[in-house]
Amino acid sequence: MSNVGLSMGPSGSTKGSAPKKKRHAGRAVVIGVLLIALIVAALGYAAWFFLLKAAPDYQGQGQGNVVVTVSPGQSITSIGQELQEKGVVKSSDAFVDAASSDSRAKSIPTGSFALREKMSGEAALALLVDPSSRLVTKIAVPEGARLSEVIAESAKVTGIPVAEFEAALKAGDLGLPAYAKGNAEGFLYPATYEVQPKSTATDILKQMVAKFNEVAAKLNLEQRAVESGRSPYDVVITASLLEGEGTPTDFPKIARVVDNRLAKGMPLQFDSTLNYATKSSNIQLSKEQLELDSPYNSYKNKGLPPTPIGQPGEAALSAALAPEAGDWLYFVTVDPEKKVTKFTASYEEFQTFVQELNANLKKQ
Repeated sequence: MSNVGLSMGPSGSTKGSAPKKKRHAGRAVVIGVLLIALIVAALGYAAWFFLLKAAPDYQGQGQGNVVVTVSPGQSITSIGQELQEKGVVKSSDAFVDAASSDSRAKSIPTGSFALREKMSGEAALALLVDPSSRLVTKIAVPEGARLSEVIAESAKVTGIPVAEFEAALKAGDLGLPAYAKGNAEGFLYPATYEVQPKSTATDILKQMVAKFNEVAAKLNLEQRAVESGRSPYDVVITASLLEGEGTPTDFPKIARVVDNRLAKGMPLQFDSTLNYATKSSNIQLSKEQLELDSPYNSYKNKGLPPTPIGQPGEAALSAALAPEAGDWLYFVTVDPEKKVTKFTASYEEFQTFVQELNANLKKQ
């Protein structure tokens, strides 16, 4: 009787082991399918989570026009909340998210901006850091400008009625130094000012006075005035005269002429004071002007005029505090076109300067 069995190969393995390999391959396929399914599920969950958690946001550049004002020290979150309240962005978080991934958000300037309704957070941020979207109204106050001229220009630029500026001046809540005695002439510092859309006449004038106070503090004006035996107000008056009589190069010498003439009890005889009184700007005064009965007629009255006659800048204030050493009593701008001014202590030489001026005026 023969035995029926499986023959063994040289290695001892059975010839019927092939089905086991097929089972292993099947397991690998199942595992691969499961891994793919898990990856797809994970990606789907991530997408669902992102969509669920992403801040609500509009798409695109928006439309219409919305003015938004960024205040000094305002946080990104606060800006975002204001943008949401005004309908610029769909949610404050949309703006905050855009800002957190954009380094430009650290340099958003203060001021008012022209934005649009229903903008994406990213688009809103782009406009806030774009200088061309910043709404800027500027008022330029030149050195020597009179109070009336500053008010007229401010009203023209802003559209605020002159009457509102005049009311603000009378109200007296501008931050003027005590020695100004409530008079803003001389204290609306010459500079260029940015005006926000909602600024009032009082806001604008306060800004100008604040700038004067800043420069006065820098120059230590009050203490230096007292140390020189003068009042701070007299220094401001003198500085305003310098603006009306010459150029910055000549300010220190003109300041010395003022001091020398006052010390000798001589009238200043400055054309600028009479021009102020008559609201004119004449190089040569008429006989009627010279006879004008006014406290600003420095031909008839000794001493300084009762108030400043314009807005002095830093150069004039500095010169008034520190006049150049000299014995000059007279000066003449012999060539107004080229702004050439000559100084002397001699009345006779002064007369020759006057003749030189008249000759030059005939040529012009």
